[in-house]
Amino acid sequence: TLDEDGGFFASRRENANGDDPDAWWPLVESLTVRRRDLRRLTDLERLVNVRSIDLAQNEIARMEGLDALVNLETLNMEENRVAQIENTETLVNLRELNLARNRLHRVENLAPHLVRLTRLSLEGNLLTSLRGVAGLPELCELYVGQNAIAETREVFHLKQLPKLVILDLSCNPVCFLNEYRPYVLFTLRRVKVLDAVGVDAAEHAEARARFAGRVTRDFLEVKFGRRHFRGATSLDLRASRLRDVGETFLVSAEFDALEELDLDGNALLSVDGLCALPRLAVLKVGGNKLEASPLWTAEALRAAVAAAARREERMREESEGGDKNAFPAETFARAVDALSLSEYLSRKAEEGGGDTA
Repeated sequence: TLDEDGGFFASRRENANGDDPDAWWPLVESLTVRRRDLRRLTDLERLVNVRSIDLAQNEIARMEGLDALVNLETLNMEENRVAQIENTETLVNLRELNLARNRLHRVENLAPHLVRLTRLSLEGNLLTSLRGVAGLPELCELYVGQNAIAETREVFHLKQLPKLVILDLSCNPVCFLNEYRPYVLFTLRRVKVLDAVGVDAAEHAEARARFAGRVTRDFLEVKFGRRHFRGATSLDLRASRLRDVGETFLVSAEFDALEELDLDGNALLSVDGLCALPRLAVLKVGGNKLEASPLWTAEALRAAVAAAARREERMREESEGGDKNAFPAETFARAVDALSLSEYLSRKAEEGGGDTA
């Protein structure tokens, strides 16, 4: 049975050639087999003119037998057991692909084959990255809700989708991060609908105002072409059009080895977010818009103390011995009253922090 509604059989009786029992295969343009416990795909190569296939709610484990379906435009395999996207090389006319609620761990084998794909549904899988979505020039709608995407850096893979206007990331861990929605809209400026909520020009403008010129983890990864910064001792951010150092250096211990930071030629009004860098010895901020004093505000220093305490607590939980390179929160506490540049650097030098230029 190829069509659960019986329409296929009516077409077969009307068009079948009595001399050739297989003459009806090229006449099939639509195939629907739902909820039939189907486990494998066979004989599909005979459907050379099929344009739409609906195999939702079966037990199919592999995408196979698709090689001859060069005219296929819509493929629905929602609610099956597919664990890998494969055998898509010949689906050059495919416009809609639905693999929602399967067992996918990664997005792969889409580009550069599916050059006409406009709608991709991958909800309810086990995806942690959006890397494989890049390179689909016609993609307008992407549905990846209810997966395991946890980091905003994954949104950067979607910048290579020039026509993407509808994006659904709902019910992923990343959605619960602070400033998730404005950050996505800042990164993907063509998106008109995010998580089923429309986006207007005012919201896009607000996102740009909030993130333009801010140092974020994603910004650093793109600029330096690396995902990890543990052990990095220097960063060159000269003339990067920065207006705000953000909280990246404050909340992560990954930059604790940083000794030299060059921020010359930007438009910074404050460098509060740098006061949590325990080994920073050389800070260059020429050509910015900093006031003479204070260098750090009391609020920023208190935030640094709290951040250091949280990091130390996590270290104690992860290892009985702790981290021998951990920088104690008490060091930050001693600097809370040192609000001017000269006072803070002088006190840090007395504690063995080294010279500062």
